[in-house]
Amino acid sequence: MSPATRLSTRTAGGAGLLLSGWRVGISVSESPDMEKLGFGGVHLEDAIVEFARFLLANGAALAYGGDLRARGFTKILFQVAEAYNRAGRSRRGERIADFLAWPLHLKKKLPDSERAMWNLSARFHEVPLPLDLKVARKTYLEPDSPENRYVWARSLTAMREDMNRYINARVLLGGKVTGFLGKYPGLAEEAYLALRGGIPLYPAGGFGGCAKAVIDALLGRRPETLSEALQFKNRDYATMIAVYRDPITVSAASGLEPVDYDGLARFFEDKGIAGLNNGLSVAENKRLFETIHVPEMIALVLKGLRSLEGGKKR
Repeated sequence: MSPATRLSTRTAGGAGLLLSGWRVGISVSESPDMEKLGFGGVHLEDAIVEFARFLLANGAALAYGGDLRARGFTKILFQVAEAYNRAGRSRRGERIADFLAWPLHLKKKLPDSERAMWNLSARFHEVPLPLDLKVARKTYLEPDSPENRYVWARSLTAMREDMNRYINARVLLGGKVTGFLGKYPGLAEEAYLALRGGIPLYPAGGFGGCAKAVIDALLGRRPETLSEALQFKNRDYATMIAVYRDPITVSAASGLEPVDYDGLARFFEDKGIAGLNNGLSVAENKRLFETIHVPEMIALVLKGLRSLEGGKKR
């Protein structure tokens, strides 16, 4: 019996759900380190299925910010949740929250029949364009200019902030460090928002990528991937950030936080392991940072959440 299975034995027969009331954000995407670590896309998909399976089995609901591609992680999560619905193990309509940023929900529309099917196991949160952005709200916008990429970055941040208000824990796994369309690499921004809001964070480093960069920053190692020097080598990104930093842009968007990689790295370093607020000891967190074994990652996340059960954020 795996460690994760042992921690789930009280849920047999649907009784004694350990994590009822928890809403766990899943932050995951493919990592550039996976090949050198001996992993492929199928391994990451399997990890997502296992995380979803055990969290759902223990009564948690899941939240994910992603699109609706045929082979995307969103639909994988939907399928796992629907399997639990069919088996009578979870309440319909309360297991998955899918957060879609503007303008993705304008383009990635589901057919009515498919949306009706997924509505049995999921809720869609179509996050609107930030109010201060003066673009056509009902027209899809391609990220094909610095100005348009700025709109995308602001919209992705709005989606992540909305999701952050919904969840009360977050798991990080893998993640891009280049080629993203947001303000920062997506998992780094999601980790920052979680820690800023006091939300328990579980960074699993076994698949490398942005999750590992966040871990390195927490440990004071100042990862190159979370630095302006590396990120600004991408000209499209650098020109988008020039729009982000324009005084007229900043004055038009009151409360807009600056793009500051040094500040981001210092924030993570200042938080450190203690700032994860995740119910795990220093030794257990260090194991979560390092293990490549998915059952062990899951067991550690379940253990941390169980220890926090009496003090959920909401």
